[in-house]
Amino acid sequence: MKIYFMGKLLPFHPYVRRPPAALNQVPYAIFKTLFKRNFKMPIRPFLQLAFKRICLIALCLFVLIPLTQTNKAFGQDLSKLISVDVTDKPLKDVLTIIGKKAKVGIIYSNVSGNLNAKLSLHETNQPLKKVLTDLLVPLDLDFDIIGNRIVIKSKIINTEKRDLSSQNSSPTDGRNLKLVHGTIISAETKLPLNGASIYLDNKIIAQTDPSGVFYFRTSDTTGTFRIVFIGYASQEISFDQRKTGPFNITLIPDQTSLNEVVISTGYQNIPKERSSGSYDLIDNKLLNRNPGDNILNRLSGIASGLRFNGEANTNIATGSDSRFLGINIRGVSTLSGNVSRDPLIVVDNFPYEGNLSNINPNDVENITILKDAAAASIWGARSGNGVIVITTKKGRKNQKMSVEVNGTLTFQNKPNLYYDRNFLPSSDYIALETDLFKQGYFNTAINDVSYWTPVSPVVDLLAASQAGTISQADAAARINSLMNQDVRRDYEKYIYRKSVNQQYSIGMRGGSEQNAYTMSLGYVNNQNPLIRNGFNRLTVNAQNVYTPITNLSITTGLNYSRNVTALNNALNYGTGISVGGNIAGIYPYAQFADNDGNHLAITKDYRASYATKATSSGLLNWLYKPLDELGFGDNTTTVNDLVLNIAATYRFLKHWNINLQYQNENQQVGGRNYQNKDTYAARTLINQFTKLNPGASPTYQVPVGGILNLSNNQLIANNGRAQLNYDQTFDNKHEITGLAGAEIKQLQNIGYNRNLLGYDDEFGTAVQNLNYSDYVLINPSGYGVIPSPGGNIYGSTNRYLSYFANLAYTYDSKYTLTASGRKDGSNIFGVKTNDRVTPLWSIGATYDIAREKFYKIDWLPSLRLRASYGFNGNVYNGSAYVTGRYGASQITGATAILNLTAPNPELRWEKVKNINWGIDFGTINNRVTGTIEYYIKDGKDLIERIPLFSSSGFLAFNGNAASTTTKGFDITLNSKNITGKFQWITSLLFSTLKDKVVSYDQSLTNTSIQSVSGMPVVGRSIYGLYSYKWAGLDPTNGDPQGYLNGKISKDYTTIINNFNSDSLKYNGSLRPTVYGSIRNEFSYGPLSLSANIGFEFGYFFRRPSTSINAADIISATGSQNIDYQQRWKKPGDEALTNVPSVIYPSNNNRNTFYRYSSVLVDKADNIRLLDVRFAYVLDKNTLKTLPFKKIEVFAYASNLGIIWRANKYGIDPDISALGFNSIPTPFTMAIGFNANF
Repeated sequence: MKIYFMGKLLPFHPYVRRPPAALNQVPYAIFKTLFKRNFKMPIRPFLQLAFKRICLIALCLFVLIPLTQTNKAFGQDLSKLISVDVTDKPLKDVLTIIGKKAKVGIIYSNVSGNLNAKLSLHETNQPLKKVLTDLLVPLDLDFDIIGNRIVIKSKIINTEKRDLSSQNSSPTDGRNLKLVHGTIISAETKLPLNGASIYLDNKIIAQTDPSGVFYFRTSDTTGTFRIVFIGYASQEISFDQRKTGPFNITLIPDQTSLNEVVISTGYQNIPKERSSGSYDLIDNKLLNRNPGDNILNRLSGIASGLRFNGEANTNIATGSDSRFLGINIRGVSTLSGNVSRDPLIVVDNFPYEGNLSNINPNDVENITILKDAAAASIWGARSGNGVIVITTKKGRKNQKMSVEVNGTLTFQNKPNLYYDRNFLPSSDYIALETDLFKQGYFNTAINDVSYWTPVSPVVDLLAASQAGTISQADAAARINSLMNQDVRRDYEKYIYRKSVNQQYSIGMRGGSEQNAYTMSLGYVNNQNPLIRNGFNRLTVNAQNVYTPITNLSITTGLNYSRNVTALNNALNYGTGISVGGNIAGIYPYAQFADNDGNHLAITKDYRASYATKATSSGLLNWLYKPLDELGFGDNTTTVNDLVLNIAATYRFLKHWNINLQYQNENQQVGGRNYQNKDTYAARTLINQFTKLNPGASPTYQVPVGGILNLSNNQLIANNGRAQLNYDQTFDNKHEITGLAGAEIKQLQNIGYNRNLLGYDDEFGTAVQNLNYSDYVLINPSGYGVIPSPGGNIYGSTNRYLSYFANLAYTYDSKYTLTASGRKDGSNIFGVKTNDRVTPLWSIGATYDIAREKFYKIDWLPSLRLRASYGFNGNVYNGSAYVTGRYGASQITGATAILNLTAPNPELRWEKVKNINWGIDFGTINNRVTGTIEYYIKDGKDLIERIPLFSSSGFLAFNGNAASTTTKGFDITLNSKNITGKFQWITSLLFSTLKDKVVSYDQSLTNTSIQSVSGMPVVGRSIYGLYSYKWAGLDPTNGDPQGYLNGKISKDYTTIINNFNSDSLKYNGSLRPTVYGSIRNEFSYGPLSLSANIGFEFGYFFRRPSTSINAADIISATGSQNIDYQQRWKKPGDEALTNVPSVIYPSNNNRNTFYRYSSVLVDKADNIRLLDVRFAYVLDKNTLKTLPFKKIEVFAYASNLGIIWRANKYGIDPDISALGFNSIPTPFTMAIGFNANF
């Protein structure tokens, strides 16, 4: 059997039949790519390639099959507007007229008895679907679409919604039933309301379609039906024999409805007015205000209680336990480094364990932030830090295919390197080097002819002048020429660039009567400000919901992401280049290229004179040229993430349904860093182990070739859930919703690292037969062992078993009680079953006081009270057992276990007690709406390291002994300041937070207060900042002075070891205690302008300053600062400066006291302009010839700078907290569009 495709023969399995004609619509080029004609390859690669192609075909079918099914429902454009005006004409003639006007073919099926029935129809500019509905429904006829034709057929009356058997009616006796029909629109938007429910006799008998049309049949001669739609006041309409429609009904927004939104917890969707918990819902419009390609970054400044703390891990995480998102929701409630402080991330009902950079933000419909126990306790032991629930866009049944296209270009300036205060200009640096040279500081390095310790070019010139090899005048002239050099100019010219980022996405969504589908493709191509670095991402998202039989729906989903990060440029400012020896970082007068652009060498690792003569002694070129290294870079990390899920929901007994879900996530993170034989790293390794043979060729003990570093990590997460749901309303007063279920989860991580020497990238070969165990002489001096390739595999497996339940009861739409419970078990905790499993629960209540009859506050028609109480948990990323890491000795090969941790059979889960009170309100016409919440979070059984006697064999063990408390307010206010064609809307987010350590058995040390993230001390903030009390400068010599026993002292050793209040000062928290944002939006017709201003108050930061040890300024990382220019030099300067005198030789305790003294602690309060957005919207109502339903073009500017700061030094406190040489993110401008078809 041969396979043909598009009329061409395909080389494939002989037992596959010729593809159906439908597949001929796929271009032959695609299949030509998939099925290569040349199969001359080994069997294993062939099978691997075949498997990949089969998977690709399956993916294509997964997407194409539902798309072909939608042809049944939307092969014709049912939204096409037509006008029909006929009186007393046969049905057959009317259908012919409609067919001509709509340019469609109409055929009949089993309706011959009605074709001659005479009727009248008057429709003006109405959708084809409405015209057909109005025409056919009174005749008990229906229509369907098959191929490219409309088929008229007899309608089977569905009596499930309302039992009509008592009327003794039959489908053929439809004229005994009265047709009631009409259209429902919004009074506010004048647009149709899709999904409004029609109640008759307290039962839903119909719902509106996307055009707002409804109809139903009834045998009642008179009656009243009620219309209900969330966010609108219900309305009752009366009908009789003469008045059955069409009704044109306008619904008015319900002023007592606080928020017309539905909250997703990841387990259920509930109306917000029935929720007792603390939620923030970020809808699609607000989420898309920021066009960034990272989904979490879009939340900055738009969610109350959520703060970006600047500690996000920029490395590529291999799992959720190594992500470090840098986000906190209402602070933190843990003290252990082995317990995550990140909120739980949930995507479409299951925790997402992979890199969040895998997610395409354009696929996201909305985000719900769960903040208290009632909201988040359903997630149990992982919800103590809050939960962020991401819901992706879905297709809908009976929806014509809609297409959404997005495109964004983002332009970013080069970083401003001159912002950095931790830099010493060349003139000051050279003067300091000269002074230290005169005092003999460099003598050891200059005289070192064994290891050839590197010295800077200036020191080399000074040494040469001192030795007489060059004249003093020549040395002085060459040194003076370096005075005006500034390495930052070369960084800006050769290392950094203005970057352009691209982001594109296309999504298709729709559905038929039995199917709903969505599919999207996304592509991102970002340039990093560092030249030759970048990021690109391809995402594919597909989901289908099938309804094969009544009451059963099956959902299948696939989300694939592949992103590649290029890390070719490792020369970042500040830490990218290290000279070595007595030089920290790079000297400020270094040059990367001459005036003609020729690459220049700088000193690195060895004295310049030694590196220069290396080739003459038989070694490879040992000079280091940064720009050569930039060109040689070949370092990438590739992340492949595939999420597959399937779910089935079956409804039974009217109010019950059971839901089964399974999800598999498989993420592969692969690193490849190839350093070819010309790179400095490869040349250095080869040279170090080269054996020089006088009079003969050298012996290369490390082969001349490249170095290939490979890493691979695989994350596999399997989740299964079974859930029973119940939802029923009794007598329109009692509403009960509940769920109960169980879930099981396994999370595996496994990885390895490997190092290959002598690697040839052309042939993919490396040299393996090297001696990795014997110490040998190395150059220039000493002994060493050739680095072994490494063969260890590391990994972990964590398993979880959980049971959960949730119940809510609402009476008369005014009073709601909620309860939630969950038990989590895990193999993390040990011996005792009761310690493995933890019960977590919550209760809550709401009271819609505005619905009470006695409530008479007319200007405040919406008022609701909420309260909740319960417990969440934190997950410990460790074990209750003795834990260590196995390894093999490089010398003996013997197996050893390292980093042992002591066991604790009583170790248990951390708990967080949550109490939350809330008030939701709205004034007339929702001119002002808002929420005020007060919360208390108490961390219980928190894990801390407890010291042990060394005789136990361990230094410490982990136990549940610490506790914390956090209190605060979250306030959200929204106001419509001006309404009409010109609108002005303001949104205020205001949060307060005060945390305190209640119990923690850790003592202060002279290094603990130096923590950049703060030191937890009982009675103080979790992120407490401490400093030594400052008593000014000694006027005689510029020494810093402190306090000891209430007196001014310079006993630095005693002061820095005295943790009493007479020497040590508690300044406050390193984290803001008041923070939020205010966003103003202005719009006039299709134009809109918005600006978001953020504020942070009530916190402090430690200002970096210069070391006051002269030698440290040259040799110690983080010791340079522009404050050096303000140092005390002579008596009287103490009145002008607080920077002490700089001394040599060093006094480390003196230096420590100054750099951690209170004189360097400043207020961090600031107000900054976060972003500005301008947009223009054009739709068909504005321009009839527009090829889109709607298109929005926008410009978005961010990183606009600080408006006001409390410190007088021009320092951005949030950047300073990130560490030495940190640079603010430069100004960014994005332009883009969003189009809907």
